[in-house]
Amino acid sequence: MSCANCPHSLQRSFHPACFWGFTRRTLLKSLFGGGLGLPFFDRIANATRKKDPRRSRLTPGDRLVFAFDDRKGQPITPEDIPLDERPAFAYPMDPITEVVRSRFRLNQVLLVRLKPEGLSERTREYALQGLVCYSAVCTHTGCDVS
Repeated sequence: MSCANCPHSLQRSFHPACFWGFTRRTLLKSLFGGGLGLPFFDRIANATRKKDPRRSRLTPGDRLVFAFDDRKGQPITPEDIPLDERPAFAYPMDPITEVVRSRFRLNQVLLVRLKPEGLSERTREYALQGLVCYSAVCTHTGCDVS
């Protein structure tokens, strides 16, 4: 396991540099350089991957549609949410392309109509006829609200 030009040829031990043709330093430099390039490879791969519009985030101007049941995908009007009833689960929909953004779980929201006089002053500013909207994802542990 030694070569004729090896300075270690008189010794009876195995020398990786002679056997594989590179030293430990060369190997470590190559591994270190490759490791530095990995984050950039991931960014390039993500940039070239086709983006699914159903995974995009909620944007201002989106319409809300029912998330479940027999009305799934139908636009929600204020009249669809009765006073003091169970909240309705909804997803945003792009009003131009009509793509429902349901593949990003943080987009799911709860709509509920409450008595306007029971809302705080700050909440009442953002409520429409007592209709309020909250995230359907728990802020404590990130689980889905049911």
